[in-house]
Amino acid sequence: MMNKYFFIVLILISSLCLAQLPKGNTFIYELNSDVEFKSSKSFDLIKSTSNPVEYIYTYNGEQALFVSIDKLNNSQTLEIDMVQIFVRANGMFYYDYKNQFISNKKNVMNKEYLVTSKFDDLYWIDLNETEEINGVLTKKYSTKRKDKGLKEHKIITTTVWVDETYSDNIAPFGLMGLKGIIVKVNFNGRNNLILKRVETNSLKEIKP
Repeated sequence: MMNKYFFIVLILISSLCLAQLPKGNTFIYELNSDVEFKSSKSFDLIKSTSNPVEYIYTYNGEQALFVSIDKLNNSQTLEIDMVQIFVRANGMFYYDYKNQFISNKKNVMNKEYLVTSKFDDLYWIDLNETEEINGVLTKKYSTKRKDKGLKEHKIITTTVWVDETYSDNIAPFGLMGLKGIIVKVNFNGRNNLILKRVETNSLKEIKP
């Protein structure tokens, strides 16, 4: 009889522990390019269209990880995929929400770099525009940054569409500083990143 009660108590304790596991959200994004290259000598080795790339933003309330989902490439062509170059150049992002910093591991010219930044490093401009994207009302913002090149620097304009009804900042590519979920990102008029779906699940600790 005693063993029976002990077993029941053990089940209740286990159920409570499982109920108290931190809930997390996984945000699935899709990256694609709007730029098409016309056939010419300069662009013979560049793909005119690229397959979309999926990204996953795993968030547990204290930490987050933003990485691309690798897929097997069976292509036999020597063409250069500009979207894949963009993915490799931007790398993966680890977010520490408690200490408000981001670590970005990227690959440039076959060399790996680790770039750290703070949540408030970007200066956002409110464009005073709203747009409905996939049934969600969003607000539009933009920011500019200088991209260092070998010969000259380029000014990169990043535009985002944010769902401000969410309490935390879900920001792909380290685009922190705005309240809410970034639903869409446009990089200099070339590549678009769009939120496809949100999945709720129990998450373990996210390691950088």
